Amino acid sequence: MRIWRIGTKWGKIDLISIFKKHELAFAGLNIQGLIVAVLPGDLICITKGQSIEAIGKVEIVGDLATINPSLASQFAHVKALVLNELFFLKDFPFTSNPYLGRGKQFHEARGTYREMIEGLYNEIQRHNVKMNIKSLLEYKKQIILQGPPGTGKTRLAKEIAKEMTIKHEISIHDIRSTLKVGLVVPSSSNYPKYTILEITDSKIQLQLENEKSDYPISFKDIQKAFAKRLWITGQKNGSDPYTAALSKYIFENLESEEVKLIQFHPSYSYEDFVRGIVVETNDEKQVEYKVVNKVLAEFAQKALENQSTYYVLIIDEINRANLPSVLGEMIYALEYRFDPQKPKETSVESMYSLASRDEDQKEGRILRLPQNLFLIGTMNTADRSVGHIDYAIRRRFAFVDVGPSSQPIMDVIKDPVTQKKALKLFDQVSDLFGKDYLNSDFKASEVQLGHSYFLAEDEEKLKLKLEYEIKPLLREYIKDGILKEQASTTIESLSF
Repeated sequence: MRIWRIGTKWGKIDLISIFKKHELAFAGLNIQGLIVAVLPGDLICITKGQSIEAIGKVEIVGDLATINPSLASQFAHVKALVLNELFFLKDFPFTSNPYLGRGKQFHEARGTYREMIEGLYNEIQRHNVKMNIKSLLEYKKQIILQGPPGTGKTRLAKEIAKEMTIKHEISIHDIRSTLKVGLVVPSSSNYPKYTILEITDSKIQLQLENEKSDYPISFKDIQKAFAKRLWITGQKNGSDPYTAALSKYIFENLESEEVKLIQFHPSYSYEDFVRGIVVETNDEKQVEYKVVNKVLAEFAQKALENQSTYYVLIIDEINRANLPSVLGEMIYALEYRFDPQKPKETSVESMYSLASRDEDQKEGRILRLPQNLFLIGTMNTADRSVGHIDYAIRRRFAFVDVGPSSQPIMDVIKDPVTQKKALKLFDQVSDLFGKDYLNSDFKASEVQLGHSYFLAEDEEKLKLKLEYEIKPLLREYIKDGILKEQASTTIESLSF
């Protein structure tokens, strides 16, 4: 894939609105010798002056007269690029550095400018994935992220939950509860890193990695950076990288009462998840049996009492429990969320009553799932030993595939040597899931090792991952019949 830069000027005419309306791009006759080198799948960076306005992916290269005759009548006969994806940066919550690369109205972007444009495009893609899943979750109320091990399903679930319950302001307490002396905080681009030396009543003292100088950052500046989402928007205007780094760290690590994560396991039951009996000792040291709400019912009650915000419950490894048994009558409540206009039709009765003998037992059995409560489950598709999700429950969830990708390796690993070796190893392992080694009962999309196995800070850690995580799991795949026996020799010879 090559990346090209194209300007929006045609004499005194600004073509940006035409590009957007028709989802294409073209330029004057003087660049036609270059534009013929563009291939479908290449990226186009559209600039206005030094500002990056949009990024698109080329679908077709052809004559403007053929692609859009009405436009061809207004402009000279030129080659046009039809873009099947055209994203304008003003539609997203982040911006970019200016494009300072020199060249004609149309030229290939290389070096740091290529990296910047590719990084922006990938950031847009990630944002779109999260927003699409967020929209699906708002519509369906409960989804399951499914995929093989190491594809970042739990991480993605947390990111979506964060997007759903996003805070716009933080308090000094939030800052103090998240940042600690000695903490190493990555920059907003994950490179370099800062160490917190001291926290006073009003500021934080930071030290840049490999430097002796330290920098004071006030709480007010951190609060402003958080409100502006400076780790996303700060690149263009050259804003303070220290406040961007600290505010990003707080955003990613601040505990939220609106988000809860639990993990299912084979012994998980209805009494653990919905409502059950607990044994307590009263003030007279007598044993009492008491009915209490558990994870789901308790969280649902919080959401009912505060319907001005979203609540998200993440259920990791959701298929490891016996779901019909764990959910019980809540299977009905998942589909028929509580509606105060139809209280009877949108409520269910539990087998346990919270009410005492002197109170209304029927009312004490009522359970409701409010409209502002969302469930995100994660499911490992490679493990066939875990519980099957039956059709009744499956119908109540939307399923989203989360597959392996080399892109996170390129995004996370900054050292070029380590990145190159990690990508090589990723490709080698991916080849094992082709038709030569993968048994026909399995699909590569369900069992291929995810990118998390290849994320390492340096070569030494990558070697440890290979020997003690990747190879053992691949050997287990052979024992389980996922990979054929002849894959063994290739697995043992894996290296970078």
